[in-house]
Amino acid sequence: MSQTTDDALSDPFEQTTYGKTAYQAYNGLLENDKDDFSWAMLTFALSLMGYDDEMRIALARYALSAAPYNREIFAMGTFGFTKQTGVLTEWLRLIERKRGVDAEARRAIAEFVRDRARRETAGDTAGSDSRPGDRAAGEPAPAHPGAIDSMTSDRAAGMPAPASSVREWAELSLPLDMLRTMELGEAVAHLGKLSEDADTAAQAVRGLALLPDSNSGKWLRRVCRNPAIAPNVQTKALLAMRGIGLTGNVKVVKLGSEHTVDLDDPRLRNDLPPELMQVYDWVAVWLLRAEGCIGDDEFGAYAEGGKPFPQELFDKTRVIFASPAMETVNRWLMDFYDYAYPALPAIASEERRSWAEAILSLLHEASVRGEADFAYEAPALTEAGQAIATRLTEAVGSRL
Repeated sequence: MSQTTDDALSDPFEQTTYGKTAYQAYNGLLENDKDDFSWAMLTFALSLMGYDDEMRIALARYALSAAPYNREIFAMGTFGFTKQTGVLTEWLRLIERKRGVDAEARRAIAEFVRDRARRETAGDTAGSDSRPGDRAAGEPAPAHPGAIDSMTSDRAAGMPAPASSVREWAELSLPLDMLRTMELGEAVAHLGKLSEDADTAAQAVRGLALLPDSNSGKWLRRVCRNPAIAPNVQTKALLAMRGIGLTGNVKVVKLGSEHTVDLDDPRLRNDLPPELMQVYDWVAVWLLRAEGCIGDDEFGAYAEGGKPFPQELFDKTRVIFASPAMETVNRWLMDFYDYAYPALPAIASEERRSWAEAILSLLHEASVRGEADFAYEAPALTEAGQAIATRLTEAVGSRL
């Protein structure tokens, strides 16, 4: 049986107890919403959980609060709102007025605003990949690669953002807002009842992941044992248990099989495991070749041989990895991971091509339906590739 441990939580980000950290930070803000450290901890914890929209809600509330300037939050905001340049400009203006804002941040904000004005004058209103403070000296990087806009949130690529201004973002609800009107035990009981219904289990797990209570573990274990619950929600329940500080073994019944999962399993994660990350990279290298950035020999060296990209390809690779196509690839692979875990396939190096080509084929099919941005002819699928495409389709389902 799993149990809660406190001694392993002295460094919550190291121990991946992000849900407990978010809960503690939120409670700190209920007592003092001028504490910039609590705002930073809440924002980072939500981002590391893949709760991207919730992170943006926290960023917006921080901007509107009386809390002083915080360098870490400044960096998070410039990444968090990068696809909404209007919201980002408004957010930066609010940050600029905060007590304690430093000269480096003021210069970065002014540069971004000037760049956006130039683009609007030139008729380019589509936004920019650049961000204020991008690669600026002294500003921290995101918490980990892919933490922001990793497409691990429930909102699929291409869907409109739920808010179009800082205040609109701030007025959206966080699961933790229940603590304003409920005691912890009441909130857990409310979400626990929702977790028993397959239609509301995903919502319940998302909330229980932020409520470190022994009864949260009880309800989350029931989700894992209930074969009527969607397989991806069961994986989220496992992550939720670890995130609120639980340890030990958990029984999982999914896809016709029973498993015993150790919550310390290093394969249990919020981002792509190495095998699927290598498939993701293979697709990116294929797109580099399709764009004419590299030739066939270089393709073999990068895709098959694992050779690192040279500095001169940095700008081109950055554009590829930030493209809508690669966002879709990342989302599909994460959906597959959540669906299949713990029965993840071992993808040998010689199988990587078949996996990548299956994804390229599905991207092409989605583009024909107008559901993906992919302007290339996909390679013909082998029998192995077709079988993989079928597995991916089963896992991703309506999100494909």
